Amino acid sequence: MKKPAEIEITARSGQTGGRRDTCPVCGGGDALEFFGLAGVPTQDGAMWPTRTEALQAPVGDIRLVYCRSCQYIWNRAHDPGHITFDRYDFSMQSSPVFQRFIGNLSRRLIATYHIRGKKIVDIGCGDGYFLGTLCRMGGNTGLGIDPGHTPVSDGSAGVRYVKDYYSERYTAHARGLVSCRHVLNAVPDPVGFTSLIRRTMNGDKTSTLYVEVPNASYNFGGTLVWNVAYEHKSWFTAASIRALLSRSGFRVLRVRPCWGAEYLSIEAVPSAGEGSRGRRHPAPAREFERTLAAFAGTYERKVRKVQRKLDSLSRSGLRTAIWGAGARALTLLSVCDVGGSALRVVDINPRRQGMYLPRTGYRVWAPDSLRRFRPDLVIISNPRFATEIRSQARALGLASRFLTL
Repeated sequence: MKKPAEIEITARSGQTGGRRDTCPVCGGGDALEFFGLAGVPTQDGAMWPTRTEALQAPVGDIRLVYCRSCQYIWNRAHDPGHITFDRYDFSMQSSPVFQRFIGNLSRRLIATYHIRGKKIVDIGCGDGYFLGTLCRMGGNTGLGIDPGHTPVSDGSAGVRYVKDYYSERYTAHARGLVSCRHVLNAVPDPVGFTSLIRRTMNGDKTSTLYVEVPNASYNFGGTLVWNVAYEHKSWFTAASIRALLSRSGFRVLRVRPCWGAEYLSIEAVPSAGEGSRGRRHPAPAREFERTLAAFAGTYERKVRKVQRKLDSLSRSGLRTAIWGAGARALTLLSVCDVGGSALRVVDINPRRQGMYLPRTGYRVWAPDSLRRFRPDLVIISNPRFATEIRSQARALGLASRFLTL
């Protein structure tokens, strides 16, 4: 199976195509378009029940723009009409590594902000694993809101889930913590959305806002080129997430990397005023700007390197498995040509198993299927799970070599 023919990497370095873009976060007009992909699948979190439907999944273009004033990055070609969250599944709760991360995060938030016996709202709760953990550990009650929520029996008492988009109707539900993990990077209007959260918190300074987003500084530093996906309308640095929340009426308490620096975790409380509408001018980020200017070249070199590996496997007739059916696997299969090599995609998330990846049409299998498939090489799509995956592969009796993206 070959990659979609319309995929095209474009390297850009200069002002945004002769037009003057206004930054959605700070209102600045000094922007740089630095990278593009044409014809990419628009979602990696939405699997398809049949291969035919998967091959017809929507595609879109990525044209990334960087604001020199506040360091915000956005996809100017993003069309929210290509994104659906009513059947979205991004659950990682089957992973022991992720379980430890959520457990440690929950303990820290409960201890730092005295979140015991409180009411918690989790916006974009997914399967509810984080919310359930917070409620069990702190004796809290919770409301999870997500249009694509899939119930999971986790034994959490006092937790209610609503299949809905967050809106004004949920004002005053939180009295302790409002959580919003990996939502701001996907919404079409991040300023409008964070302002909505501020209004629904109703100025309650006893409640804390916890936000988690992909870390743009880490992702575009050449480490995670496979993670540039259409679903991300926004990419935030520490400076730009501060600018966003300050403009929306929050006082930021802490911004720090987490999940191996791949994410940023942010804690904030409603400020006394309605937010700053003026521009934010952090210290010049010339080194980061140089990194962005070189990103297209970095991306192309990494793609070529993996393509040579895939070509070699194809010529040798070796069998390959990709472990992890998330954004990185989808990007790899979209921009590379796997040729005639025998390939299988596996994932430990049971709700992804038996489904098909958009546009590429690969079926997602359970890892146990590799006992018969016997891959010569296992490509680990997410480095954070490398140790875990190697251990699970050995437990399956595999003697495969490993390649980590």
